[in-house]
Amino acid sequence: MGGLSDHTKLINIIISLASKNVPKDWNNALWRLGYYVASIEPRFPIDGVGNSNPDIVLYSEKYKHIVIIDCKSKTLKEKQTMKYLKLKNNPKILINYGVVEAPINNDLSGDVSFASFHDISNNPQVRDNPIVILHVIKNENIIEIIDRKGNFEINDLNLIFPIQINSKPLYHLYPFDIDDTELFKCHIVHKLIKYAYSNKEFTLDELLRDILPTWDLIHDTEKRRGFKNRARDILKDLQNKGLETYLKSKKLSKSETRWYIDVKDSPQSMQAFIKKCKEIIEIKQETLDSYFK
Repeated sequence: MGGLSDHTKLINIIISLASKNVPKDWNNALWRLGYYVASIEPRFPIDGVGNSNPDIVLYSEKYKHIVIIDCKSKTLKEKQTMKYLKLKNNPKILINYGVVEAPINNDLSGDVSFASFHDISNNPQVRDNPIVILHVIKNENIIEIIDRKGNFEINDLNLIFPIQINSKPLYHLYPFDIDDTELFKCHIVHKLIKYAYSNKEFTLDELLRDILPTWDLIHDTEKRRGFKNRARDILKDLQNKGLETYLKSKKLSKSETRWYIDVKDSPQSMQAFIKKCKEIIEIKQETLDSYFK
């Protein structure tokens, strides 16, 4: 099974810098300064230049400040960069389209930042434009430092860099993307077992909210539809791979289908269901035990 892409890893790292509920050894410096994740991968039009689709948008009510963040490899696209710079010059666009829920204020300011595991500061698109680079420096499985090159509009934000981490990254906040099918399937199967123990029925929305902690921060209709369609395809594929006896659905209306695990309150049926799940993905016993806690 393939692991997370660098792009998805970076999204997780940035989200965790601006999240409240993180382990004590993780430095959520952006949250402590007053920034939070307003939206993940929003999509909205910008007059004259087409659609924009940044990875993360942060907002601080205290500073009336929006930070548009895109997670990068070594490749930068000029057209995309120009779109983000237009947002920097007119951050009210993000409020007008509901990407950030905040009153329009004359003091509102914006910044554009590219996050990368690589030092991309010498790229002409960055060097010649007011874009802040967040260089994520790692050593094996440890994130050491998040350094800054360039300046944000808010000096208090500049002062928290470099952010010392020296901890394993948190990859559970956005644990898979739509195309990470095997990872997606793994999370679904684990959740199905937990649902079986609790006799819980679920919709696709409820399933995604349970396995994707940042589901409610994904506002783009197309992105949400993509996740739902992939989740539905995976559930149907699981039925075809041996779970059809247990994994069932009932259509309540044209727009709502509820799924459930039918183990007939029987220990033998539960064991047979878990055995089938183990044939599909690897499941550790300590994980199963945790479902009783």
